[in-house]
Amino acid sequence: MSTIDAIGLNAQVIPVFQNKYSYADSDSGSVTSIEQLQHINGSWKNIKVVTLAHDSSGTLLEARKMAVRDGKMQLVETLDYSFDERGRLSGREWSFLGEDGWASPFKAEFEVFDDSTVIVNTQTFGGESSVSGKSVIQFDGHNNVTSSTVFRWMNDAFVPGRREVYSYVQAE
Repeated sequence: MSTIDAIGLNAQVIPVFQNKYSYADSDSGSVTSIEQLQHINGSWKNIKVVTLAHDSSGTLLEARKMAVRDGKMQLVETLDYSFDERGRLSGREWSFLGEDGWASPFKAEFEVFDDSTVIVNTQTFGGESSVSGKSVIQFDGHNNVTSSTVFRWMNDAFVPGRREVYSYVQAE
């Protein structure tokens, strides 16, 4: 086991999720689906599948998440993306299937830098909007995500929360 020490956090890194990616048969090489497996009781179990829709240039338009609910796979979340005039990701709206049907309480705005993206999340309940958190996503030189740190808005300040570290292996 290895340890990480970042942003005041000191945690053991234990792999609990594994993602398998499928790619389109196109020149853009866009990811068309992500299957997420979770390590449960000593083995890997399929817990969700995300399908991604792109336009003809490979720009991501929508993500649809299927997850196991009541013993069967069903649509539980959608993500719709928006872009600025330069084609950079500028926003995201999240809708999810709750007990009372579909809701769209979360929107995100993106600020893109050379080596990272800062995502500011806002939530809307009853017509009132407030900042609920932010994420900082780091990239390597090949545009692969290397880490993600989620910050929650608590007591008038952003507090570090979950941190994820990513590694990449070539599929067989």
